[in-house]
Amino acid sequence: MKRGRFHIYIIGIFLLNFYGPAAFAQLEGMTKYTGEAKMVTVEPSHIITVKQDDGDYSLESYRDRRGNWGKTISLGYSTYEPSNYSPNFLEAGYDEIYETPELPLFEMQFAIKRNSRSITWGAEMSVGIYQNESDQKSLIQSSLQIIPIKLGGTLMLDALGPEPMFVPYVSGGGYMVLYKEDNNDTSINGNTQIAPYLTAGMAFSLNWIDKTAARISYEDSGIEQCYAFVEARSLFEAGDELDPDFSSQVNFAGGFKVEF
Repeated sequence: MKRGRFHIYIIGIFLLNFYGPAAFAQLEGMTKYTGEAKMVTVEPSHIITVKQDDGDYSLESYRDRRGNWGKTISLGYSTYEPSNYSPNFLEAGYDEIYETPELPLFEMQFAIKRNSRSITWGAEMSVGIYQNESDQKSLIQSSLQIIPIKLGGTLMLDALGPEPMFVPYVSGGGYMVLYKEDNNDTSINGNTQIAPYLTAGMAFSLNWIDKTAARISYEDSGIEQCYAFVEARSLFEAGDELDPDFSSQVNFAGGFKVEF
Protein backbone atom coordinates (compact mmCIF):
# COMPACT_ATOMS: atom_id res chain seq x y z
CA MET A 1 0.00 0.00 0.00
CA LYS A 2 2.77 2.42 0.90
CA ARG A 3 4.62 1.52 -2.30
CA GLY A 4 1.45 2.30 -4.31
CA ARG A 5 1.10 5.73 -2.74
CA PHE A 6 4.74 6.38 -3.52
CA HIS A 7 4.15 5.58 -7.19
CA ILE A 8 1.13 7.93 -7.28
CA TYR A 9 3.24 10.77 -5.85
CA ILE A 10 5.96 10.16 -8.47
CA ILE A 11 3.40 10.19 -11.31
CA GLY A 12 1.82 13.39 -9.91
CA ILE A 13 5.15 15.20 -9.78
CA PHE A 14 5.92 14.07 -13.35
CA LEU A 15 2.58 15.36 -14.69
CA LEU A 16 2.89 18.65 -12.79
CA ASN A 17 6.30 19.34 -14.33
CA PHE A 18 5.30 18.49 -17.91
CA TYR A 19 1.64 19.45 -18.12
CA GLY A 20 1.14 22.03 -15.39
CA PRO A 21 -1.30 22.29 -12.49
CA ALA A 22 -4.30 21.31 -14.64
CA ALA A 23 -3.00 17.77 -15.12
CA PHE A 24 -2.34 17.38 -11.41
CA ALA A 25 -5.82 18.64 -10.57
CA GLN A 26 -7.30 16.10 -13.02
CA LEU A 27 -5.32 13.34 -11.36
CA GLU A 28 -6.79 14.25 -7.98
CA GLY A 29 -10.30 14.26 -9.46
CA MET A 30 -11.01 17.86 -8.43
CA THR A 31 -11.68 19.32 -11.87
CA LYS A 32 -11.62 18.45 -15.52
CA TYR A 33 -9.11 20.24 -17.72
CA THR A 34 -10.77 21.48 -20.91
CA GLY A 35 -7.61 22.65 -22.65
CA GLU A 36 -8.92 26.20 -23.08
CA ALA A 37 -6.35 28.97 -22.55
CA LYS A 38 -7.52 31.90 -20.42
CA MET A 39 -5.98 35.31 -21.12
CA VAL A 40 -5.63 37.74 -18.21
CA THR A 41 -4.85 41.43 -18.77
CA VAL A 42 -2.72 42.95 -16.04
CA GLU A 43 -2.70 46.75 -15.79
CA PRO A 44 0.78 48.28 -15.42
CA SER A 45 1.54 49.18 -11.82
CA HIS A 46 4.34 51.65 -12.64
CA ILE A 47 6.56 49.90 -10.10
CA ILE A 48 10.15 49.37 -11.19
CA THR A 49 10.84 45.68 -10.59
CA VAL A 50 14.50 46.21 -9.71
CA LYS A 51 15.48 46.77 -6.12
CA GLN A 52 17.27 49.98 -5.28
CA ASP A 53 20.30 50.37 -3.04
CA ASP A 54 18.12 50.47 0.06
CA GLY A 55 16.57 47.10 -0.81
CA ASP A 56 13.16 48.54 -1.71
CA TYR A 57 11.28 48.97 -4.97
CA SER A 58 10.65 52.45 -6.36
CA LEU A 59 8.07 54.14 -8.57
CA GLU A 60 8.61 55.22 -12.12
CA SER A 61 9.26 58.93 -12.37
CA TYR A 62 6.29 61.22 -11.79
CA ARG A 63 6.51 62.62 -15.30
CA ASP A 64 6.34 59.13 -16.87
CA ARG A 65 3.70 57.48 -14.71
CA ARG A 66 1.01 60.17 -14.52
CA GLY A 67 -1.90 60.12 -16.94
CA ASN A 68 -3.21 62.83 -19.25
CA TRP A 69 -5.63 64.06 -16.59
CA GLY A 70 -5.27 64.54 -12.86
CA LYS A 71 -6.92 66.23 -9.92
CA THR A 72 -5.84 67.86 -6.67
CA ILE A 73 -7.52 68.53 -3.34
CA SER A 74 -6.05 71.06 -0.95
CA LEU A 75 -6.75 72.60 2.44
CA GLY A 76 -5.19 75.92 3.35
CA TYR A 77 -5.07 78.74 5.89
CA SER A 78 -5.01 82.40 4.85
CA THR A 79 -4.00 85.64 6.56
CA TYR A 80 -6.89 87.37 4.77
CA GLU A 81 -8.77 90.08 6.69
CA PRO A 82 -11.71 92.00 5.16
CA SER A 83 -10.19 95.27 6.35
CA ASN A 84 -11.99 97.29 3.65
CA TYR A 85 -15.40 96.13 4.84
CA SER A 86 -17.64 98.79 6.45
CA PRO A 87 -19.67 97.44 9.41
CA ASN A 88 -23.44 97.97 9.20
CA PHE A 89 -24.33 98.62 12.84
CA LEU A 90 -21.77 101.21 13.89
CA GLU A 91 -20.07 104.14 12.16
CA ALA A 92 -16.54 102.83 12.52
CA GLY A 93 -13.85 101.13 10.52
CA TYR A 94 -13.54 97.36 10.39
CA ASP A 95 -10.36 97.31 12.46
CA GLU A 96 -12.01 99.38 15.19
CA ILE A 97 -14.66 96.71 15.83
CA TYR A 98 -13.18 93.43 14.65
CA GLU A 99 -9.67 92.46 15.65
CA THR A 100 -8.58 88.84 16.18
CA PRO A 101 -10.89 86.49 14.23
CA GLU A 102 -12.57 83.59 16.00
CA LEU A 103 -12.11 81.53 12.82
CA PRO A 104 -9.43 82.68 10.34
CA LEU A 105 -10.05 82.02 6.69
CA PHE A 106 -9.77 78.30 5.90
CA GLU A 107 -10.31 77.18 2.34
CA MET A 108 -10.80 73.85 0.60
CA GLN A 109 -9.95 73.72 -3.09
CA PHE A 110 -10.55 71.18 -5.85
CA ALA A 111 -8.78 71.34 -9.20
CA ILE A 112 -8.83 69.23 -12.34
CA LYS A 113 -5.82 69.50 -14.63
CA ARG A 114 -4.57 68.48 -18.06
CA ASN A 115 -1.02 67.16 -17.95
CA SER A 116 1.61 67.55 -20.64
CA ARG A 117 5.36 67.03 -20.89
CA SER A 118 6.15 70.67 -20.22
CA ILE A 119 3.31 72.50 -18.43
CA THR A 120 0.02 71.65 -16.77
CA TRP A 121 -3.15 73.71 -16.99
CA GLY A 122 -6.57 73.24 -15.45
CA ALA A 123 -9.57 74.65 -13.63
CA GLU A 124 -10.00 75.22 -9.91
CA MET A 125 -12.82 75.87 -7.47
CA SER A 126 -12.54 76.74 -3.79
CA VAL A 127 -14.83 77.47 -0.86
CA GLY A 128 -13.74 79.07 2.41
CA ILE A 129 -15.16 80.33 5.67
CA TYR A 130 -14.20 83.23 7.96
CA GLN A 131 -15.81 84.34 11.25
CA ASN A 132 -15.14 87.28 13.54
CA GLU A 133 -16.89 88.80 16.55
CA SER A 134 -16.73 92.32 17.89
CA ASP A 135 -13.89 92.95 20.32
CA GLN A 136 -15.60 96.12 21.57
CA LYS A 137 -18.44 94.53 23.54
CA SER A 138 -19.21 97.78 25.34
CA LEU A 139 -19.97 99.47 22.00
CA ILE A 140 -21.51 96.68 19.93
CA GLN A 141 -21.98 92.92 20.08
CA SER A 142 -21.94 92.06 16.41
CA SER A 143 -20.47 89.16 14.47
CA LEU A 144 -19.43 88.73 10.84
CA GLN A 145 -19.32 85.57 8.76
CA ILE A 146 -18.14 85.45 5.16
CA ILE A 147 -17.91 82.56 2.69
CA PRO A 148 -15.71 83.33 -0.34
CA ILE A 149 -16.26 81.16 -3.43
CA LYS A 150 -13.70 81.18 -6.25
CA LEU A 151 -13.74 79.69 -9.74
CA GLY A 152 -10.87 80.10 -12.17
CA GLY A 153 -8.02 78.61 -14.16
CA THR A 154 -4.51 77.60 -13.14
CA LEU A 155 -1.13 77.03 -14.80
CA MET A 156 1.50 74.83 -13.11
CA LEU A 157 5.12 74.03 -14.01
CA ASP A 158 5.16 70.55 -12.47
CA ALA A 159 7.05 68.73 -15.23
CA LEU A 160 10.35 70.62 -15.16
CA GLY A 161 12.11 67.41 -14.07
CA PRO A 162 11.38 63.71 -13.49
CA GLU A 163 10.11 64.54 -9.99
CA PRO A 164 8.31 67.81 -9.06
CA MET A 165 10.42 68.94 -6.13
CA PHE A 166 9.37 72.60 -6.66
CA VAL A 167 6.23 73.56 -8.56
CA PRO A 168 5.62 77.26 -9.33
CA TYR A 169 2.07 78.12 -10.35
CA VAL A 170 -0.30 80.99 -11.05
CA SER A 171 -4.08 81.12 -11.11
CA GLY A 172 -6.83 83.62 -11.62
CA GLY A 173 -10.54 83.96 -12.14
CA GLY A 174 -13.59 85.32 -10.39
CA TYR A 175 -14.80 85.25 -6.80
CA MET A 176 -17.94 86.16 -4.91
CA VAL A 177 -18.63 86.43 -1.19
CA LEU A 178 -21.63 85.27 0.78
CA TYR A 179 -21.79 87.40 3.94
CA LYS A 180 -23.83 87.74 7.10
CA GLU A 181 -23.48 90.30 9.90
CA ASP A 182 -25.49 89.92 13.11
CA ASN A 183 -26.15 92.32 15.97
CA ASN A 184 -28.34 90.77 18.65
CA ASP A 185 -31.66 90.12 16.87
CA THR A 186 -30.80 92.08 13.72
CA SER A 187 -29.14 90.45 10.73
CA ILE A 188 -27.92 91.66 7.34
CA ASN A 189 -26.85 89.16 4.70
CA GLY A 190 -26.36 88.84 0.98
CA ASN A 191 -23.76 88.19 -1.68
CA THR A 192 -21.43 90.31 -3.77
CA GLN A 193 -21.09 90.49 -7.52
CA ILE A 194 -18.30 88.50 -9.14
CA ALA A 195 -14.90 90.21 -8.99
CA PRO A 196 -11.45 89.09 -10.20
CA TYR A 197 -8.70 87.45 -8.14
CA LEU A 198 -5.06 86.51 -8.80
CA THR A 199 -2.80 83.98 -7.09
CA ALA A 200 0.90 83.12 -7.39
CA GLY A 201 2.53 80.39 -5.37
CA MET A 202 5.01 77.56 -4.96
CA ALA A 203 4.33 73.95 -4.02
CA PHE A 204 6.97 71.67 -2.47
CA SER A 205 6.84 67.90 -2.88
CA LEU A 206 6.76 65.85 0.35
CA ASN A 207 7.23 62.41 -1.26
CA TRP A 208 10.99 62.44 -0.69
CA ILE A 209 10.49 62.35 3.09
CA ASP A 210 9.34 58.71 2.97
CA LYS A 211 9.63 57.14 -0.48
CA THR A 212 8.31 53.78 0.68
CA ALA A 213 5.15 55.37 2.11
CA ALA A 214 4.74 57.38 -1.11
CA ARG A 215 4.91 54.20 -3.19
CA ILE A 216 2.39 52.40 -0.97
CA SER A 217 0.03 55.40 -1.10
CA TYR A 218 0.24 55.36 -4.90
CA GLU A 219 -0.47 51.62 -5.12
CA ASP A 220 -3.30 51.63 -2.56
CA SER A 221 -5.00 54.99 -3.18
CA GLY A 222 -3.62 56.37 -6.44
CA ILE A 223 -1.94 59.33 -4.72
CA GLU A 224 0.61 60.78 -7.16
CA GLN A 225 2.11 63.48 -4.95
CA CYS A 226 1.69 65.24 -1.62
CA TYR A 227 2.66 68.91 -1.41
CA ALA A 228 3.04 71.75 1.04
CA PHE A 229 2.36 75.12 -0.57
CA VAL A 230 2.66 78.86 0.07
CA GLU A 231 1.06 81.56 -2.06
CA ALA A 232 0.24 85.25 -2.34
CA ARG A 233 -3.27 86.39 -3.30
CA SER A 234 -5.04 89.54 -4.38
CA LEU A 235 -8.80 90.02 -4.29
CA PHE A 236 -10.07 92.94 -6.33
CA GLU A 237 -13.08 95.08 -5.50
CA ALA A 238 -16.41 94.29 -7.12
CA GLY A 239 -17.68 96.71 -9.73
CA ASP A 240 -21.02 97.36 -8.02
CA GLU A 241 -20.70 100.30 -5.61
CA LEU A 242 -23.59 98.95 -3.52
CA ASP A 243 -21.67 95.77 -2.73
CA PRO A 244 -19.69 95.52 0.51
CA ASP A 245 -15.96 95.75 -0.14
CA PHE A 246 -14.23 92.45 0.67
CA SER A 247 -11.17 93.17 -1.45
CA SER A 248 -7.62 92.69 -0.24
CA GLN A 249 -4.45 93.92 -1.93
CA VAL A 250 -2.15 91.09 -0.84
CA ASN A 251 -2.67 88.29 1.64
CA PHE A 252 -0.73 85.08 2.15
CA ALA A 253 -1.84 81.49 2.44
CA GLY A 254 -0.33 78.07 3.03
CA GLY A 255 -1.43 74.50 3.41
CA PHE A 256 -1.28 70.97 2.02
CA LYS A 257 -2.27 69.54 -1.32
CA VAL A 258 -2.79 65.96 -2.52
CA GLU A 259 -2.68 64.99 -6.19
CA PHE A 260 -4.43 61.95 -7.66
